[in-house]
Amino acid sequence: MKYNNKTINDYINGNDIEDYTVEELENDKEFMGLVINKTNDEQLYNLCSDNLKKDYEFVKYLILKFKHNIDFICEVADYYLEDVADEFSRTELVIIMNKITEKDKEKNMAYRVVSDAIYTAKRVEIELTKLKLEDRDFADTIGMGFLLIFDLYNSSKEIIEFYAKKIIDDIFDEYDIDLESMLHEQFQSAEQIDKMGINNYMLNFIGRYDSMLSSYLSSNINLMSKLKERIKKVQSNWIKYNNINECKKYSLIIDKVHEYMEQIEFDCMFDETSILYHISKKLGIADKVAKYDYISEEMYNIIMNDLDDDFFEDTFKVSPKDKFYYETVKRIISTIAFSNKIDEENIQVNENKKCKVLKLDFNKK
Repeated sequence: MKYNNKTINDYINGNDIEDYTVEELENDKEFMGLVINKTNDEQLYNLCSDNLKKDYEFVKYLILKFKHNIDFICEVADYYLEDVADEFSRTELVIIMNKITEKDKEKNMAYRVVSDAIYTAKRVEIELTKLKLEDRDFADTIGMGFLLIFDLYNSSKEIIEFYAKKIIDDIFDEYDIDLESMLHEQFQSAEQIDKMGINNYMLNFIGRYDSMLSSYLSSNINLMSKLKERIKKVQSNWIKYNNINECKKYSLIIDKVHEYMEQIEFDCMFDETSILYHISKKLGIADKVAKYDYISEEMYNIIMNDLDDDFFEDTFKVSPKDKFYYETVKRIISTIAFSNKIDEENIQVNENKKCKVLKLDFNKK
């Protein structure tokens, strides 16, 4: 060790020091680090030279050592960040401060805004880089850009982990992914997700958008904890979601059939109830329709007993128009009933007595 205990103690006690000047010691990162470490007194920072206050490794040491003293570390960080030119240290320090001050909303805001701005700028830079690449296969390999981030910042765990978490969130934002809807489309039950393994599912999912990020996360599973919590929340809400979705679906069927039949009621041999339940019976969903039509069991039995298949068949033979109306209602019901999610098709009845395709997404909140 360059400095012995006598020199350190003499400085702390204000004694004369042989071999060194006070100015020299207060400009020495190693010496002031030893003094602060021994006294555990953050106020000794004020005695450090301005040059030392601008030394990133020393600043980082102070912030991590006294991270529970938020006011102090913000003072240290802000002074350093005033005119720092080094992009790497600026990025890392802002990310560290963003994480440490997370529970103090007022102080955290500035660091969060700056760290998010740095992240956004880097992502834009990556996307522009991808656009300029002639090798499109390589551009696709870059994905969300974690490969380039890792190449730039692999010496900083803080930066790498920050970008990894942000990119996971960005996958959902940029591709407009509704996690709950997606899981219900891909799995028949919450148990199927557990059978596959939540970690395996997350890695496979992320790998579709950024293979390098997925590879890194496979050894750093904890970085996916937020996503894992979201998946578990979806699992716990599985039955409720299905019930709500089912209610929306069959209520929509009833509404759309009513809307269509209202327009053709004076031009059609079939009444609304008979055509709705006849088709629903053929499709095997009459009980579901009745449930959300809120009719009694007695009324349901009456309706079902009164349905006459021969009447419909005989009408089709003599009236192509009524057959067209029937097929239109069938298309309305089957399109809604048997689609888990309709992104580009929606049954919208218009005055021309046709079934027009627009946009419907049962899973939008």
